[in-house]
Amino acid sequence: MRTLRQKLSTVVEGSGSGHASNDVIDEDFQRLEESRACLKEITRTGAKYCKAVENEVEEGNAFLTAMKDYSNRLNAKALDPSLADSLGLAVEMLDFVLQQRRQTAAQLQALLLEPLQQFIHVDLNEGRTVKKNYDHVKQDYESINARVKDASAKSKV
Repeated sequence: MRTLRQKLSTVVEGSGSGHASNDVIDEDFQRLEESRACLKEITRTGAKYCKAVENEVEEGNAFLTAMKDYSNRLNAKALDPSLADSLGLAVEMLDFVLQQRRQTAAQLQALLLEPLQQFIHVDLNEGRTVKKNYDHVKQDYESINARVKDASAKSKV
């Protein structure tokens, strides 16, 4: 499949089929804009998710600290060793879960959201620039073409 830039260059050079190529380019640009909107929604929602996970991990850390303190008090008083052991195991599991959630959110941010944002800001903006340049060249071409047709009509008369 040809890229938008390749299609634009064939139309600008005059090797395209006129209006048919213009329609294809307009359709491609429309799909590009739809993709941009979808990708922006993905990055916005993903960033919200990462922030929510971060907040939940902070709350989990507060709970984890409270559990550790209680477990330490039970161990210090030697009241119920089996309860202290069970609580210690629960503390370890909760700590592991919180670490995994934190790592998952960080990886989501680093491996998906940041590259998508880069793609949106660099590559898709380049598509907009190419489309603007195409529209400008197309407008110039149509203006010159209209003048040529007028001159041709006048010379025939």
